[in-house]
Amino acid sequence: MIAKEGELPEFFERKIWEKGIEGLFITAGLVILFANLFDIGKVAMLGSVAFLLIYAAVDIGHLKLRKETGANPVLIWLSILGCLSVFIVLVYYLLNHSILILVVLSIILLLSFGIEFIYRRATKRSMNYPAAS
Repeated sequence: MIAKEGELPEFFERKIWEKGIEGLFITAGLVILFANLFDIGKVAMLGSVAFLLIYAAVDIGHLKLRKETGANPVLIWLSILGCLSVFIVLVYYLLNHSILILVVLSIILLLSFGIEFIYRRATKRSMNYPAAS
């Protein structure tokens, strides 16, 4: 759906077996790669760290839309701070127990933002932000 709305490159929209599942294949391939290269506990920790960042980003988006949702900003801020606090604790743990996973996380984050930046520049696309109230 994201590709169909123009947020991802068009090759993610191609159909296989009458369904657009290329993104699923790419994700599955990456999961298989990580599961075979790293200890599964560390892969799970990498996933946890990534989800904490995603949840914090969603909370920040929710904070911007709080008037439309009627949400309590204090609860949103508590959620943001909670996610970021646990993220910091996990990063500290990784610094002391698995620097390799921390390096992999850093590379993944840099690649994600770097590829997105390059893609947006190359296609002249911009982010579609909802109108702020």
